[in-house]
Amino acid sequence: MYRKFLLIPSSLLIVACAVVPVKKPHSQRDLACGLSTHEWDLKMVQAGSYSANCNSPECVVSVGLVAAAATGITAIVSGSIVLVGNMIHWVEQQGDCDIDKLDNVVNEINKPLLDQGGKPIKTIDELEHEYKELQ
Repeated sequence: MYRKFLLIPSSLLIVACAVVPVKKPHSQRDLACGLSTHEWDLKMVQAGSYSANCNSPECVVSVGLVAAAATGITAIVSGSIVLVGNMIHWVEQQGDCDIDKLDNVVNEINKPLLDQGGKPIKTIDELEHEYKELQ
């Protein structure tokens, strides 16, 4: 009798789905700022492919309840990880690197030069190309 009670919950954890945290790839803005943290997302995965055989309605109900509980527990834990990770990522984004502000400052500095027919150079390759043309 006790074996059934131990076997059913352990086998149910195998059949349950799980919610796991997943790192999102860095955006262009994150790469430009050199951020070290990642944005996170939740993903539902199947925790196993074993199916329990039940002969009674009580067993079927208990299998469903334990599987739902396991999924709920992983959702709570993973959701907390994602929430904290995304908050840390957001705080890092609010730091010194604000691409929009930097672009505005660069545009304000370059405006007089561009008004006189100047040309913006954005990469080192462009600078080397311009330098070779001048020689």
